[in-house]
Amino acid sequence: MGNQPITKNIPPNSKAWDGYPSKVESCNVPKPLCYFQFDRPIAMPYTFMMSAQQWEYALRRNKLEFLLAVRFGMEYDIAKLNEDVLISTGFHTGMYVKFQHYLRKHYEKEAAVLVAIFQSNAFATRFGTTFAIEDLISLKGAIDDLRIENIMTGAFNISRNNGFGTVINRKMYQQNFDQDYNPTMLKTLAAQELYPDEIEGIF
Repeated sequence: MGNQPITKNIPPNSKAWDGYPSKVESCNVPKPLCYFQFDRPIAMPYTFMMSAQQWEYALRRNKLEFLLAVRFGMEYDIAKLNEDVLISTGFHTGMYVKFQHYLRKHYEKEAAVLVAIFQSNAFATRFGTTFAIEDLISLKGAIDDLRIENIMTGAFNISRNNGFGTVINRKMYQQNFDQDYNPTMLKTLAAQELYPDEIEGIF
């Protein structure tokens, strides 16, 4: 795992295909209301090519990381990308690396502030009605019982992992894509000063 040859595209037998997004109707309220609820049209968020079971595991293991991953994914509309991009390991390498930076930027915020963000109407509504992956709809109750101690525990565990994801990280990428990060994309990320990470070698 992670020692397989690096390929330009996702290998046919990769676990990542289990999490390949399906283009489904993404709004369960009348369509005109969808567009009035948010500043931009309904999007299909990035899912790290994780299966529903992996999302459930992330939810159980670290609720803060889970919710930040959802929030990160909502910032991207992969419905606008063509298939050549979605099947490339370079694209997914970039997204995994960018998420580590996103995680470090947000996980240390005050627990009460994070809870307020996740329980805000905008986030709750968007997560509940537009997280356009059919298998994940069952997870939309994740914010219903959110407590400050959930956030504090999650932040502590991320801190113990040097600010990296405890679930959604390089190891997860290696498991899903059956290889390590795409080296060509890492060179691009290095030019953008997004890689190497601030603390290397923990994976």
